[in-house]
Amino acid sequence: MHRALETPEIITLILRYAKTPDGSTDNPTLAAVARTCRILSDIALDLLWERQEGLVNFIRCMPEDAWVLEPVSEGEDGYVAHDKPRARLNLTRDIIPGDWSRFNFYASRTKDLTLYDHGMRLRVALPAATLTVLALSCPVNPLFPSLQNVHAQHAPKSHINFLPTLVSPALRRFALSDDCLPTWHCIYIVAYVAHRSRDLEELRLDLGTGEVDIALLQESLESFRKLRLVDLRLPPGSDICSMFKSMTLCPSLSSITIIFPRTPTPIIRPDVLRDLVETQHFTRIAEVYFRSIGSISVMSRLLPIFSSSALKTLVLSFSCCFTEVAQQLLVDIGRHIDHATLQRLEVNFLDLDSLAETGDPYPALSLAAFIPLRAFRQMRIFAFNADADLDLDDEDFRDVVKSWPMLRELHLPKFRGLHLGHVPKLTLGTLLSLADYCPMLEMITVALDATAVNASGSSRPAAGITLPSLTRLDISGSPIRSPLDVALFLSDLCPQRCDIDWYTSPYAASVYKPRWLEVQSLLGVLCIVRR
Repeated sequence: MHRALETPEIITLILRYAKTPDGSTDNPTLAAVARTCRILSDIALDLLWERQEGLVNFIRCMPEDAWVLEPVSEGEDGYVAHDKPRARLNLTRDIIPGDWSRFNFYASRTKDLTLYDHGMRLRVALPAATLTVLALSCPVNPLFPSLQNVHAQHAPKSHINFLPTLVSPALRRFALSDDCLPTWHCIYIVAYVAHRSRDLEELRLDLGTGEVDIALLQESLESFRKLRLVDLRLPPGSDICSMFKSMTLCPSLSSITIIFPRTPTPIIRPDVLRDLVETQHFTRIAEVYFRSIGSISVMSRLLPIFSSSALKTLVLSFSCCFTEVAQQLLVDIGRHIDHATLQRLEVNFLDLDSLAETGDPYPALSLAAFIPLRAFRQMRIFAFNADADLDLDDEDFRDVVKSWPMLRELHLPKFRGLHLGHVPKLTLGTLLSLADYCPMLEMITVALDATAVNASGSSRPAAGITLPSLTRLDISGSPIRSPLDVALFLSDLCPQRCDIDWYTSPYAASVYKPRWLEVQSLLGVLCIVRR
């Protein structure tokens, strides 16, 4: 054997190429290596078993007389129609210590385990009785000593008694949901994880359906010494400030994702909020993602909590309609978030009742809303998605973007007012401003009036004014008159060619979409000519 193959790290790199590229746990090549090559067998087995979906493969390693696969007939509990047959794995006798040898041999190699309901990827159901017997008879705890990642968001109720056997000191990432398990049981599992896995780094917890023992959850959060990421769906009526207060005691916490309940509004206790702002505020948070926020005022009240953190990412998604009052939110962001560190700011208003259906005019997003954001000189990604009219002209826009020289992505509200007779105020001159002040842009979403450009050269980019990295331009809702003139303009501006996305109402699509498709075709031809 070549001397290079005597190095385990090199063997591992080679065998990783033998794994299936789609992430599937079926790896026939690795299995063949493990069976036939004595020298490579051990490492091949490690790679073969390091990531598993469900527990069926482990149970089938037990003696064949200890279990049986029974077909599930149509109409039976647990049956899910599919093109492959379903089965249920039942135990046929008591499990004795000797039955666990092969199970433990392979389980010790597993680092990533995903638990699915039988109706998803797995074709074999595990009854609660099977898992309960296994949990009570297992000779060691933890059963998976090397397990680092547990994804149990879709674990069915049958797994309730088995989940504690998965918790070990090696655990680093744990995800759980009360969609399939009782909420109270989820909280107790988290408490057990806090007791056994003090070095957990990532916790994802979906508690959107039932009542929660907040005190126990807070105590659990305070027990984690190395927790870096918390992703939490809050139950209705949560005391959000008390939850944040517990998180401030996690010394390594740097990323928070909170999914708010739609109703009722989370509880904000003024005394706890005051403590958070004045004394127990966050100091190490770098990423904040708040989703399904039903109240703009709630978000404005929570922003000061992060004023002492060097925040790099702030993503706010609201489940309410954008109104002109919401412009105050951008002012509050400019007031409370660190100007020297913020690199990504996204604000999304995802209202289910679109104003386009009512025919009412859209609220205006004016220059005043953007002025506070000019202080964020390190901005890389800016996105503001809402049913709103952008009340900015080219000069106003230039005043905003000239403060963002590092900008890579810019996403502004898509224009949907063409069917109402409205036209965007911004023109193709906006792209010239972006080329001047934000030359590293890669993606742009903006509505433009592209009817005024001409081929005479007076409105074409000057030499050296380009966006060399631009790969995608979304000009949804932009009217256009001459596809050739616009294509010549964009070809000068983007010599490497960019993809154009365009979408708006059916009325506008029938008029303008064919012209933008022609622009896309012409850009391809012009790009070839430039070469």
